[in-house]
Amino acid sequence: MNETAPLTLRIKDKLNKGLPLNEEEVMGLAALKGPDLFDLFSIANRLRAKLGNTVEFCAITKAKSGSCPEDCREKSGKRPADDTGCGTKL
Repeated sequence: MNETAPLTLRIKDKLNKGLPLNEEEVMGLAALKGPDLFDLFSIANRLRAKLGNTVEFCAITKAKSGSCPEDCREKSGKRPADDTGCGTKL
Protein backbone atom coordinates (compact mmCIF):
# COMPACT_ATOMS: atom_id res chain seq x y z
CA MET A 1 0.00 0.00 0.00
CA ASN A 2 1.39 3.42 -0.88
CA GLU A 3 1.99 6.41 1.39
CA THR A 4 -0.88 8.41 -0.13
CA ALA A 5 -3.52 5.89 0.98
CA PRO A 6 -5.68 7.06 3.88
CA LEU A 7 -4.00 6.57 7.24
CA THR A 8 -6.47 4.01 8.56
CA LEU A 9 -6.17 1.86 5.42
CA ARG A 10 -2.36 1.90 5.70
CA ILE A 11 -2.60 0.90 9.37
CA LYS A 12 -5.06 -1.92 8.68
CA ASP A 13 -2.75 -3.19 5.96
CA LYS A 14 0.28 -3.12 8.27
CA LEU A 15 -1.60 -4.87 11.07
CA ASN A 16 -2.77 -7.60 8.67
CA LYS A 17 0.89 -8.15 7.75
CA GLY A 18 2.00 -8.13 11.40
CA LEU A 19 4.11 -5.00 10.93
CA PRO A 20 4.64 -2.41 13.70
CA LEU A 21 3.23 1.11 13.45
CA ASN A 22 5.53 4.11 13.32
CA GLU A 23 5.15 7.24 15.44
CA GLU A 24 3.36 9.19 12.69
CA GLU A 25 0.73 6.46 12.36
CA VAL A 26 0.14 6.19 16.10
CA MET A 27 -0.18 9.96 16.43
CA GLY A 28 -2.53 9.98 13.44
CA LEU A 29 -4.80 7.48 15.20
CA ALA A 30 -4.83 9.68 18.30
CA ALA A 31 -5.94 12.65 16.17
CA LEU A 32 -8.94 10.95 14.54
CA LYS A 33 -12.25 12.74 15.03
CA GLY A 34 -15.90 12.34 14.11
CA PRO A 35 -16.88 9.48 11.80
CA ASP A 36 -13.20 8.51 11.38
CA LEU A 37 -13.31 7.24 14.97
CA PHE A 38 -15.22 4.21 13.70
CA ASP A 39 -12.07 3.26 11.77
CA LEU A 40 -10.15 3.46 15.05
CA PHE A 41 -12.73 1.20 16.74
CA SER A 42 -12.42 -1.27 13.87
CA ILE A 43 -8.63 -1.32 14.18
CA ALA A 44 -8.84 -1.77 17.96
CA ASN A 45 -11.32 -4.62 17.54
CA ARG A 46 -9.03 -6.37 15.04
CA LEU A 47 -6.15 -6.12 17.52
CA ARG A 48 -8.34 -7.41 20.36
CA ALA A 49 -9.46 -10.36 18.26
CA LYS A 50 -5.89 -11.15 17.26
CA LEU A 51 -4.23 -10.65 20.66
CA GLY A 52 -7.00 -11.71 23.04
CA ASN A 53 -9.19 -10.11 25.69
CA THR A 54 -6.70 -9.93 28.55
CA VAL A 55 -4.70 -6.94 29.71
CA GLU A 56 -1.93 -7.05 32.28
CA PHE A 57 -0.94 -4.01 34.30
CA CYS A 58 2.21 -3.56 36.31
CA ALA A 59 2.28 -1.10 39.21
CA ILE A 60 3.68 -0.59 42.67
CA THR A 61 0.43 -0.40 44.60
CA LYS A 62 1.54 -0.72 48.22
CA ALA A 63 4.63 1.47 48.31
CA LYS A 64 3.43 3.69 51.17
CA SER A 65 2.41 0.80 53.42
CA GLY A 66 5.74 -0.94 53.01
CA SER A 67 4.10 -4.21 51.99
CA CYS A 68 5.07 -4.02 48.33
CA PRO A 69 6.70 -7.34 47.34
CA GLU A 70 9.28 -5.52 45.21
CA ASP A 71 12.40 -3.69 46.34
CA CYS A 72 11.64 -0.12 45.27
CA ARG A 73 15.24 0.92 45.93
CA GLU A 74 16.17 -1.05 42.81
CA LYS A 75 13.82 1.05 40.71
CA SER A 76 15.08 4.33 42.19
CA GLY A 77 18.68 3.62 41.23
CA LYS A 78 19.98 3.48 44.81
CA ARG A 79 21.35 0.02 44.11
CA PRO A 80 21.74 -2.08 40.96
CA ALA A 81 18.57 -3.68 39.66
CA ASP A 82 18.42 -7.39 38.98
CA ASP A 83 15.17 -7.08 37.04
CA THR A 84 13.66 -4.30 34.93
CA GLY A 85 10.01 -5.34 35.49
CA CYS A 86 8.13 -4.74 38.69
CA GLY A 87 6.49 -8.17 38.71
CA THR A 88 3.32 -7.05 40.50
CA LYS A 89 0.26 -7.85 38.40
CA LEU A 90 -3.12 -6.30 39.11
